[in-house]
Amino acid sequence: MIRYSSILTTLLLTVLFMGCQQGPSLQSYFVQHQESPGFIQADIPMSALLSNELNLAPDIKEAWSSVRRLNMLAFKKNDDEISDQEYLAVQSILKNEKYEELLRMNSKAFKTSFYTVGNDTEIEEIVFTISQGEVGFLVARLLGDNMTFKKAAVIANSLDQMKFNESALEQFSPFFK
Repeated sequence: MIRYSSILTTLLLTVLFMGCQQGPSLQSYFVQHQESPGFIQADIPMSALLSNELNLAPDIKEAWSSVRRLNMLAFKKNDDEISDQEYLAVQSILKNEKYEELLRMNSKAFKTSFYTVGNDTEIEEIVFTISQGEVGFLVARLLGDNMTFKKAAVIANSLDQMKFNESALEQFSPFFK
């Protein structure tokens, strides 16, 4: 009996351990690099990012209220090889099946992509990446509660109506020129 229980315990621990091994995540990448040389990072609650002065339609307010916070991590290019290695590391993480690519655009000036994490009824996060040759790259994560594709579309379509607290994003301005 002891032999069976020890085999069962070993099997159960192996299954649990294997289940936890999903590879690196963007969250772990952010944590590992937040204080590394060349990186800048911000974790901004939406209440600190959005201006209270806005008079928005109810559907736009509802969509934006589903977003809890914005996590941003950027690498300011100072070495081509390191920048390329770090960007490839992020792209490797985003190849994980939990990230669903929605859009990818490439031009001579930049590369950008959008991903979601979640399912058809609820999105846990929206990920945006941009790489600009001379500047570096940026990864932004919109984390939310009760986000849906419909709300994500409303958010995307309402960006020009939004008034953001520019001081919260100032350090990332080179990536948006």
